Amino acid sequence: MGKCVTRRFVFNASAIEALKTHIVKSPTRLETISAFIWKSAMAAFRTKHGSERPSLMTHLVNLRTRMATATFSSTENSTGNLLWLAAAYNEPQDYKETELHELVGKVRDAISEFDSDFVKGLIRSEEGDKNMILSESLRKFGEMGCREGVDYLGFTSWCKLGFYEMDFGWGKPIWVSSIGSSGSLVLNLVILVETRVGDGIEAWMTLDEQDMAILESDPEFLRFASVDPSPLAIGRDCSIEKVYDAAGCAMHTIAPEVFPL
Repeated sequence: MGKCVTRRFVFNASAIEALKTHIVKSPTRLETISAFIWKSAMAAFRTKHGSERPSLMTHLVNLRTRMATATFSSTENSTGNLLWLAAAYNEPQDYKETELHELVGKVRDAISEFDSDFVKGLIRSEEGDKNMILSESLRKFGEMGCREGVDYLGFTSWCKLGFYEMDFGWGKPIWVSSIGSSGSLVLNLVILVETRVGDGIEAWMTLDEQDMAILESDPEFLRFASVDPSPLAIGRDCSIEKVYDAAGCAMHTIAPEVFPL
């Protein structure tokens, strides 16, 4: 394994809608982009290794909304890491490449396992039963990941967490970054962040540099993904543009006239 690199890709609303046209059932933005990135990453892994390989995708699931549906009126102001790990597995098929709509179905099925009923089961169970429920979930994940030659890609979503509504006295940010100045320390990680306007999604991807080079030269991927467009293209009506680095809890102010587009 070589050096890992992090890149930022942006999928605007029109690109997401174009991808949705390939899918029969109405998918969410998150399902669509997660499945498309997973499909593109598998293509990069296949190019590097010269053959189809099994692939494991995980997605962190926010349990707060499920808890609200299950038992509580509101969990918006609750603290702690109320999340769990959803996992989907794709076995290579000799006769054809896995289609986007198939991967969307796998992503949706994996995430939907952890619904309000799952949370109810945890809350109402005795301590030993809770451990059994969680252990069974982890066992399935472990079985998928331990198979020979499995490629892994992990997702986490910062969408709908309200980062663009934060105001520490300098106004609301025009751009929120999920990655600090040193980049991500986790390989094969994708962090999804919504754009401030336009219903788009930014994807911060950390891959092995060889895998990333293949991905960045994939014309099918680049049909829908913009490679690191300027975040200053958003909110040009501000006299001073504010850029927050949420990962490092830092805030930068950038004057547009100093950094022309």
